[in-house]
Amino acid sequence: MPDNAQIIKSFWRAVIDDSIERYNFEPFFKMFRAALQDKLARHGMLSIEEYIKCASEYYDLTVLRRFAYSSRYSGAHFSFDDVVRAIFQPRYEMFRSKARDDPVFKKLLSLYIRLQTAPTPDAGDNTRLADECIHAQHHSGNIIPLDITKLREEIETLSLDPVFGILTRPALELRLREAKYPISALLIDIDNLHHMNTVFGYDSMNKAIRDALIDPPSYISLIGRWFNGDEILIVSDQTLAASGKLEERFMVHDLWIKSHFINGATSFEDLKQQTDRVKWGNNDRDRL
Repeated sequence: MPDNAQIIKSFWRAVIDDSIERYNFEPFFKMFRAALQDKLARHGMLSIEEYIKCASEYYDLTVLRRFAYSSRYSGAHFSFDDVVRAIFQPRYEMFRSKARDDPVFKKLLSLYIRLQTAPTPDAGDNTRLADECIHAQHHSGNIIPLDITKLREEIETLSLDPVFGILTRPALELRLREAKYPISALLIDIDNLHHMNTVFGYDSMNKAIRDALIDPPSYISLIGRWFNGDEILIVSDQTLAASGKLEERFMVHDLWIKSHFINGATSFEDLKQQTDRVKWGNNDRDRL
């Protein structure tokens, strides 16, 4: 039986290998359903029965059986379940009052509800929902007892482009799906790379590109391949002013580039749409 780390790794590998259409999402969603149910129940976001079930993992509830009673004179009946509920109801209400107004728990509850009907026949919908689960694990608290950042880095070490020493497109997508938006990015295309490879040699040109990308400034958070050619996407914490500095790094190594700055992408899908418009513009002026 695969553990949590193996399940998440298998999902990421399916994304990287472009085999997501054949991926079995059921173990992934089953894992997150169970983890979210436990987290939400412990904070009073589900029924009191679910909260008591979690409490029973920490307390020996059988000691409360002696408080149950039935009176044959008055007809009063106070069962074991009634005793347990009376004891834990105040704690349940306390946790619930705190969590129900917390935006993080609201998102987790919404995600949990949507997971009840997953997976669907649509691999794209399943992938987006799986991305949200990973995002929730990364940003909304430790749903699963797992270091998701360390696990992602382990996968990415196997996903570096061997030519330029930067992330492959799928590995970069993994990071961008989890990123906090809005973000800015610089999409660059190295001019006449095929011709320059012929003139100066592939090894020489690859070294020049690696040297331009090595030890990036602190305002650059991600660098990776984009599209299928010579385009590179550089994600920056700064705005257009930083793009000139980036272009200078390539010019120092005798590399000339076309660049287009993408400012304030609001989501991963928005970023993809903006880069697609740059790459496949309706006229030559719009194209990168």
